[in-house]
Amino acid sequence: MPKFTSRPRLVSFLGVLSLGLVSGLALSMPVSALTIRGECFLEVEGETHIDGPCDIDMEKGGSFMMSELRRHPMFVMVNIHEDEGTVTANWNGPERERHAHGQLGTVTRSGGCWKNADTRICAWKKGTRPRDFR
Repeated sequence: MPKFTSRPRLVSFLGVLSLGLVSGLALSMPVSALTIRGECFLEVEGETHIDGPCDIDMEKGGSFMMSELRRHPMFVMVNIHEDEGTVTANWNGPERERHAHGQLGTVTRSGGCWKNADTRICAWKKGTRPRDFR
């Protein structure tokens, strides 16, 4: 009976096929350009909601999401609309809902913060928060 030597080629082919499928899926899924551990601050209508360690998910174009390091985190999304020349912010509210339904309005940048009359959203890389911030 002849020996079959095609098994190693089949295993190799399946390995390449698997790698191709995984790579294709990874490229088609939306992911953050960069996630960093940082320090965040969120104030809405005079009430501080976030003040401490957080994750900051940076997107292409400068938009980002910051979230508390908790099981059910409060999070804020700052969206840069280059085509319109505006920046808006949304959050999941003090109830810590699973979607950013709460509109915080149009914000403008001031140093490490984005703000308007009612809201101040700040995010810094770990260790770079100004000592005199408040």
